Amino acid sequence: MTAVVHAVCALDAGPSTLEALGRSLRDGSTLLALGPQPMAEALASYGLSDEVQLVRIGSVAGGFRPVAHLVRAAAANAAEVACHGAHAFSVIAACGLHARRAEPLAVDPSRVGSWSEERRSRVRAALGLRAGVHGILLAGDPSARIDARFAVRAAAMARLTGARLRLVASPSVVGLEKARGWLGKLGASDLLAVSELVDEPWRVLGALDAAFVDRQSPVVAATRGISLVDRALLPWGPWSADWRGTPPEWGPSSLVARWSLAAGLPTFVHTEHDLGDAADSPLVRRFGDDIAEFAEQLAKVAGGVISQP
Repeated sequence: MTAVVHAVCALDAGPSTLEALGRSLRDGSTLLALGPQPMAEALASYGLSDEVQLVRIGSVAGGFRPVAHLVRAAAANAAEVACHGAHAFSVIAACGLHARRAEPLAVDPSRVGSWSEERRSRVRAALGLRAGVHGILLAGDPSARIDARFAVRAAAMARLTGARLRLVASPSVVGLEKARGWLGKLGASDLLAVSELVDEPWRVLGALDAAFVDRQSPVVAATRGISLVDRALLPWGPWSADWRGTPPEWGPSSLVARWSLAAGLPTFVHTEHDLGDAADSPLVRRFGDDIAEFAEQLAKVAGGVISQP
């Protein structure tokens, strides 16, 4: 038997997961990447060691059976497969292999350490953040699995209290165009900025003032992320008519929240997220589905004045 085989699926993994895998896997193991070629290229760009055997499985003619054969071959000598995400777990289990949930991945605090004022000013300018405006990160891991509209509505409510804030969102979040249209009608288009930089949070958090990490959108919304995955993976998804399995009830990746906490920022985290040993951090601001309550939390962080009844 070889060292543990790791598995990751594009439906579960954004840049934060791929960066953590590229940085942390150094044990001569095998990494099974279920997704398109850019996923493998990203892992390489994040420094995946040559000691790790990378096996990418994407589109294969014939649907599930030939893909399952490739998965079994890649893990033939492994006692188990450590899965980084619920979809990866479901795929491995459907192939008749022993799947287990992988240990949580860690962030590298040194990448979000103290920034110079020059660097902070430069990145804030690139994000369209004026002096005195609280920049709030809006992204996920992957961002295509979260919805922008809850945060945008709450931010608009917070602004009514005098809070000076601007959401900086990934272009991949669900509902972005609808959110923009709604803000345009309110005359509040400046409340939302969009930048690909936020998908790699370590590149921007030193210039921001807080982060918002929402729950995963329902599957109907999350199917917007299908374009990230080769068509051969679709029979394994819960939206497929011939789907016969159920992904385990795992919460979404908490890596974006962990990056924000490592940067020392107030971090708004939906109660669906399991933060493990970071859950007790005084920087964590938990929220649920009450938009007014969340808007009040935002306002307090961004300098709004809350009138007491």
